[in-house]
Amino acid sequence: MTIAQLDFPKSNNSESDVDLLVPLKGLINERAELYKTKGLDGFPAVGIKRGVEIVVPYRQYLPKKFFRNFAFTAVIQPNDRQGGYLFAIVNPLDTIVDLGILLESAGGNQMNISLLYTDSNKETESKALASFLVPEFVNQWAKFALEIQDDNVVLYFRCTRFATRQVKRKPFQLVMDDAHKLYIASAGPILKGGFEVIFIFYINIYTYIFITLKTILLYI
Repeated sequence: MTIAQLDFPKSNNSESDVDLLVPLKGLINERAELYKTKGLDGFPAVGIKRGVEIVVPYRQYLPKKFFRNFAFTAVIQPNDRQGGYLFAIVNPLDTIVDLGILLESAGGNQMNISLLYTDSNKETESKALASFLVPEFVNQWAKFALEIQDDNVVLYFRCTRFATRQVKRKPFQLVMDDAHKLYIASAGPILKGGFEVIFIFYINIYTYIFITLKTILLYI
């Protein structure tokens, strides 16, 4: 198992757009499990083979108090039906996913896209805040966005507002310990969930929802 540990400039607590693939860019060509490839419409992309462990200290990258309202965007091509985590913010013991996106096969040519959202200070296991059943896209490019606005989670999938879930989100802002970790394409050595996938060069967290979602929809 390969472990990649990167250092980033200390983050502040202000809201901003965050590229979750920054940890990969310095590792391409240094790890056999990471490789450059062509993505959708010829855009540069990075492939990740299952088994690599990419982890960075959460607080060197994201704020202690996570954003109240935010959105994730991604362009991906899963390489098999096993699925896994696009990313996971995990507690210091590596036992609970505070925040993450998990893709899983649902059978019948369908997949689940789940948003995990857990207060690890109070809960003993990871919780899925919202799940969406979508057509399977193994070995196909798919663009999607998840918008989290108070008690609503919206999935934008392949150029459409695909579905909305009303949820009870507690707390509205997760507070992370200084020892929390951010994993890319897995949830760590205990929870596992390794993902074999190709990413276009971005998975972003947007925190100015009403402005950026217009951009997301234009792009996808």
